[in-house]
Amino acid sequence: MSYNPNTGKWEYDYRMPYKPGWLSSRNKRKHQRHMNKAMRLVNNMIKNDPLWRGRFYVRSGATCFCLYEDGSGGELFCELLFFDKKTGRTVKDYESVNHWCYFGGHHLFERMNEFIIEDCKVWSENPGPRMDNVDYNRR
Repeated sequence: MSYNPNTGKWEYDYRMPYKPGWLSSRNKRKHQRHMNKAMRLVNNMIKNDPLWRGRFYVRSGATCFCLYEDGSGGELFCELLFFDKKTGRTVKDYESVNHWCYFGGHHLFERMNEFIIEDCKVWSENPGPRMDNVDYNRR
Protein backbone atom coordinates (compact mmCIF):
# COMPACT_ATOMS: atom_id res chain seq x y z
CA MET A 1 0.00 0.00 0.00
CA SER A 2 1.17 3.49 -0.65
CA TYR A 3 -0.19 6.91 0.19
CA ASN A 4 -1.20 9.00 -2.82
CA PRO A 5 -0.95 12.69 -1.81
CA ASN A 6 -2.99 13.77 -4.88
CA THR A 7 -6.09 11.82 -3.85
CA GLY A 8 -5.37 11.67 -0.12
CA LYS A 9 -6.03 7.92 -0.07
CA TRP A 10 -4.09 4.73 0.49
CA GLU A 11 -3.75 2.64 -2.67
CA TYR A 12 -2.59 -0.95 -2.97
CA ASP A 13 0.05 -1.35 -5.63
CA TYR A 14 0.28 -4.87 -6.94
CA ARG A 15 4.07 -5.26 -6.84
CA MET A 16 3.90 -8.66 -5.16
CA PRO A 17 1.55 -10.90 -7.14
CA TYR A 18 0.97 -14.43 -5.95
CA LYS A 19 3.45 -16.73 -7.65
CA PRO A 20 2.41 -20.35 -7.19
CA GLY A 21 5.87 -21.69 -8.06
CA TRP A 22 7.72 -20.56 -4.95
CA LEU A 23 5.45 -22.38 -2.47
CA SER A 24 6.12 -25.76 -4.01
CA SER A 25 9.82 -25.09 -4.40
CA ARG A 26 12.48 -27.17 -2.68
CA ASN A 27 14.91 -24.28 -3.08
CA LYS A 28 15.53 -22.25 0.09
CA ARG A 29 16.68 -19.24 -1.93
CA LYS A 30 13.27 -18.81 -3.59
CA HIS A 31 11.56 -18.69 -0.22
CA GLN A 32 14.22 -16.33 1.13
CA ARG A 33 13.86 -13.97 -1.85
CA HIS A 34 10.11 -13.80 -1.44
CA MET A 35 10.49 -13.09 2.27
CA ASN A 36 13.03 -10.30 1.64
CA LYS A 37 10.78 -8.77 -1.01
CA ALA A 38 7.84 -8.63 1.42
CA MET A 39 10.03 -7.06 4.14
CA ARG A 40 11.38 -4.44 1.74
CA LEU A 41 7.84 -3.54 0.73
CA VAL A 42 6.75 -3.08 4.37
CA ASN A 43 9.87 -1.08 5.26
CA ASN A 44 9.55 1.19 2.22
CA MET A 45 5.91 1.87 2.98
CA ILE A 46 6.70 2.83 6.60
CA LYS A 47 9.64 4.92 5.36
CA ASN A 48 7.47 6.90 2.92
CA ASP A 49 4.47 7.15 5.26
CA PRO A 50 3.70 10.78 6.20
CA LEU A 51 2.80 9.84 9.79
CA TRP A 52 5.60 7.43 10.74
CA ARG A 53 8.44 8.77 8.52
CA GLY A 54 10.56 5.64 8.90
CA ARG A 55 10.19 5.26 12.67
CA PHE A 56 9.56 1.48 12.50
CA TYR A 57 11.19 -1.28 10.49
CA VAL A 58 11.35 -5.07 10.36
CA ARG A 59 14.35 -7.34 9.80
CA SER A 60 14.82 -11.06 9.54
CA GLY A 61 16.94 -12.97 12.00
CA ALA A 62 17.71 -16.67 11.98
CA THR A 63 15.95 -18.87 9.44
CA CYS A 64 15.29 -22.59 9.22
CA PHE A 65 14.26 -24.39 6.02
CA CYS A 66 12.44 -27.72 6.29
CA LEU A 67 11.44 -29.98 3.41
CA TYR A 68 8.08 -31.72 3.41
CA GLU A 69 8.13 -35.49 3.98
CA ASP A 70 6.68 -36.25 0.55
CA GLY A 71 9.31 -34.03 -1.15
CA SER A 72 6.71 -31.73 -2.73
CA GLY A 73 8.31 -28.56 -1.42
CA GLY A 74 9.52 -26.88 1.72
CA GLU A 75 8.74 -24.31 4.37
CA LEU A 76 10.93 -21.50 5.65
CA PHE A 77 10.64 -20.45 9.29
CA CYS A 78 11.98 -17.03 10.17
CA GLU A 79 12.73 -14.94 13.23
CA LEU A 80 11.21 -11.49 12.67
CA LEU A 81 12.73 -8.53 14.51
CA PHE A 82 10.56 -5.42 14.78
CA PHE A 83 12.30 -2.15 15.74
CA ASP A 84 11.15 1.25 16.97
CA LYS A 85 13.81 3.90 16.32
CA LYS A 86 12.35 6.41 18.77
CA THR A 87 12.17 4.24 21.89
CA GLY A 88 14.70 1.56 20.92
CA ARG A 89 12.09 -1.14 21.56
CA THR A 90 12.64 -4.50 19.83
CA VAL A 91 10.21 -7.40 19.58
CA LYS A 92 11.00 -10.90 18.27
CA ASP A 93 8.41 -13.04 16.55
CA TYR A 94 8.71 -16.44 14.89
CA GLU A 95 6.64 -17.16 11.78
CA SER A 96 6.41 -19.44 8.80
CA VAL A 97 7.17 -17.52 5.63
CA ASN A 98 4.64 -19.64 3.73
CA HIS A 99 1.98 -18.34 6.11
CA TRP A 100 2.62 -14.60 5.88
CA CYS A 101 3.85 -14.31 2.29
CA TYR A 102 0.96 -16.24 0.77
CA PHE A 103 -1.15 -13.16 -0.05
CA GLY A 104 1.61 -10.68 -0.88
CA GLY A 105 2.79 -10.22 2.69
CA HIS A 106 -0.60 -9.23 4.11
CA HIS A 107 0.07 -11.05 7.39
CA LEU A 108 3.38 -9.19 7.74
CA PHE A 109 1.51 -5.87 7.38
CA GLU A 110 -0.90 -6.98 10.10
CA ARG A 111 1.97 -8.01 12.39
CA MET A 112 3.71 -4.64 11.86
CA ASN A 113 0.45 -2.86 12.71
CA GLU A 114 0.12 -4.99 15.85
CA PHE A 115 3.70 -4.07 16.82
CA ILE A 116 3.01 -0.35 16.38
CA ILE A 117 -0.32 -0.30 18.21
CA GLU A 118 -0.09 -2.99 20.88
CA ASP A 119 3.60 -3.56 21.56
CA CYS A 120 4.78 0.06 21.35
CA LYS A 121 1.48 1.62 22.47
CA VAL A 122 2.09 4.57 20.17
CA TRP A 123 -1.38 6.08 20.50
CA SER A 124 -1.08 6.36 24.28
CA GLU A 125 2.09 8.49 24.01
CA ASN A 126 1.91 12.06 25.19
CA PRO A 127 2.15 13.99 22.89
CA GLY A 128 0.64 11.78 20.18
CA PRO A 129 2.51 10.64 17.06
CA ARG A 130 0.98 13.39 14.97
CA MET A 131 2.92 15.98 17.01
CA ASP A 132 6.24 14.19 16.44
CA ASN A 133 8.06 16.11 13.69
CA VAL A 134 11.29 14.07 13.67
CA ASP A 135 12.26 12.50 10.34
CA TYR A 136 13.57 9.06 11.35
CA ASN A 137 14.81 8.33 7.82
CA ARG A 138 17.91 10.41 8.54
CA ARG A 139 18.92 8.44 11.63
